[in-house]
Amino acid sequence: MATRILQSISFLDMFGAGMLMPQLANHAKQLGCSHIQIGTMSALYSGFQLISGPVVGSLSDTKGRKPILLLCLYICAFAYVSLGITSSITLFLLLRSVIGMSKQTQLLTNALAPDYETDGTKQSIIYGRMSTMTGLGMSVGPIIGGHIMEAYPNNGFTVICCVVSAIFIFNTFLLRKLPDVKISKFAKKQVTIPIKLLDSITKTAKESIDEFRKIDWSIFWDLFLFKLLITCCVGLYFSSFSLFLKIYHEVSPKELGYLIAFQGGMGSLCTYFIGHITKLYKHDEDFSQRMLHISLVLSFTLLGLSMTSSIVIFVLLLIPFALCGSIGRVTTLEMIASRSKNTNRGTIIGASNSMKSLSGVITPLLGGFIGEYLGIAYNFYLASFVATAGSVAIKYHRTYGTSKNKSE
Repeated sequence: MATRILQSISFLDMFGAGMLMPQLANHAKQLGCSHIQIGTMSALYSGFQLISGPVVGSLSDTKGRKPILLLCLYICAFAYVSLGITSSITLFLLLRSVIGMSKQTQLLTNALAPDYETDGTKQSIIYGRMSTMTGLGMSVGPIIGGHIMEAYPNNGFTVICCVVSAIFIFNTFLLRKLPDVKISKFAKKQVTIPIKLLDSITKTAKESIDEFRKIDWSIFWDLFLFKLLITCCVGLYFSSFSLFLKIYHEVSPKELGYLIAFQGGMGSLCTYFIGHITKLYKHDEDFSQRMLHISLVLSFTLLGLSMTSSIVIFVLLLIPFALCGSIGRVTTLEMIASRSKNTNRGTIIGASNSMKSLSGVITPLLGGFIGEYLGIAYNFYLASFVATAGSVAIKYHRTYGTSKNKSE
């Protein structure tokens, strides 16, 4: 029951994000934002995600994951309503920053999952299904959002923001149905947490820093490197794929929408059967074999996407690309669950998600620079090179680490 609630929260969260995200840039332009301001909006969101991820994760370890998630949901619900009704560019950018700082739903639901399923062999299945639900939400959300915009051409964005806000409020009701779990000795009474967070920000920040210092980061470096490489590859791809398809394959906006839905659907389908895939790696205890295979397949797939002149082959190559992205996300969560303790899991997931946020800040700027001066296809070449570099690093780690352990 608890895991189904978490899956529902994950789906609704990404369903709301999927409705809103495709409409943000157009609405910002209608408000009078320049292209620089629109880029700044994306950078602010990713930047605050980068900063707040480890802090929110650490606070969830010290104050309790459920109450911190409730607080984040309430803040997001208020911010989304305000985003839909404001006509001020400054306030619009500020609200996007607030949402970037507080929208850590996926982080906290992933941290909550092992609290309700302690069997390590079943955790990968749960993570896979949660990832499936998020992918499904991102596939369905843009379609519904598009219909709303067509039905309400004058105030469609406001309607979408109100619907998203209502979704977040509904998620708070779902979350309250979860049984309380004692996370750590630092957990306090849940009803007083929002007030205490506001009144003692210095104290909680100090507790977060103390939690970071307790973690042996030397055992997680390969996990963070893998996460950064995967997110950079995917980020470079998504920063240019729509223009690439329009320029090189003359894809219409309608066809582009179908391609996005197809890719999201394939990713969801793959993660739903993640339990069967992980059975192929029974002896891969350190996850290095999975990381190596994902990096290699990503490298060849991205190279093929950049070089093919057939849209049919391009679509077929999206299948292994979506597969690698989905398995990569689940693999990092499994690595964290297997190496972390119950008292620091949220902190580590938060730091891991910061790799994605860091990529979200860097790759759009890097992709725009490369596309402007070299060409759109070179973003795919660079992404392939990054995946190759990841393969070499993981292979070196396997070889060097194994020989070092034997010598010791």
